Amino acid sequence: MTMNCGKDSGACIEVKSDGKTKYVNLGTRNSMVKFISDGVYMLKYDDGDPCEAEEGVNNSAVIAMRPAWPNEVEERLVLSEKVGCTTFFMLFTRAARSYNVIMDLKLKTF
Repeated sequence: MTMNCGKDSGACIEVKSDGKTKYVNLGTRNSMVKFISDGVYMLKYDDGDPCEAEEGVNNSAVIAMRPAWPNEVEERLVLSEKVGCTTFFMLFTRAARSYNVIMDLKLKTF
């Protein structure tokens, strides 16, 4: 499926309402991956489409990545909630576990 948020969009969601589908650009990544705690990493996206909930504010997204359980085969993206103009997601992925190993190695070498 192709999302229609534009080539510069880093995060895009499909919104269905009244039988119609529209795509909302949640913005472009504004930072590198940040370690939060307990193996959780975060990406932030800003400057998306204008937010309908608040004039003068653009949509944004926060994606938290948590390691998937060892027996999980597929990644899971869960929409946690929308607060104001920010949409929060949780991504369960084996890549977060790999990133954690890389971060541990970097921390040990410095």
